[in-house]
Amino acid sequence: WDDMMLGCVLEYIDGGSLEGRLKKDWTQPTAEKMTWKRELLSLAKGAANGVRYLHNSRYYDEEEQVWKDCIIHRDLKPDNMLVTKDNVLKLTDFGEARAADLSMTMTAVGTPIYISPEVMRNDRYDLKADTYSFGVVLAAMVRAEKNIVDFFFDRLQKKMGKKNRMGIGIGSLNRYLDRGWRPPLPVEFYPKLTRLISRCWAKDPT
Repeated sequence: WDDMMLGCVLEYIDGGSLEGRLKKDWTQPTAEKMTWKRELLSLAKGAANGVRYLHNSRYYDEEEQVWKDCIIHRDLKPDNMLVTKDNVLKLTDFGEARAADLSMTMTAVGTPIYISPEVMRNDRYDLKADTYSFGVVLAAMVRAEKNIVDFFFDRLQKKMGKKNRMGIGIGSLNRYLDRGWRPPLPVEFYPKLTRLISRCWAKDPT
């Protein structure tokens, strides 16, 4: 090691990913499961604060030599959210993050179930793509099913009136999502959270 070498010091997050926490939670006794008041609300706020920080950040584009407003994460999902032992959530994996450029169609990236319809269509998109993904993350935290994929496909199966999921693939799901369909959320859940998720993954999220 010498003065010409560069090093990068990264924080060690010892609590694993939010995805791991949610999966583990399904195996816990009811009394030990995470609740919204005790853990999940704090984690959701942490994710929202991380996204807000990105969207309010500026980025210098060396190729164009200009400053750009707003950084879009483009791959928000529980696997890319780490949790400390103190229940503090931190966004990670910025490999797909880009400065927003509204003059062009950006590449469709991310994990299919979390990707907004406009991204799947290869249309122009902006920071609202992250808003949609955040809504799906919140739906994953609702945990109506053991995983968000089952949550979407089981409800799509009911919507299509099929006896099983045979023949229902990501293409079918994307067509329904593109038309504005969203999986119904549990009626017994917190009304304010249900409204928030609905606003996040609406056709025109606000």
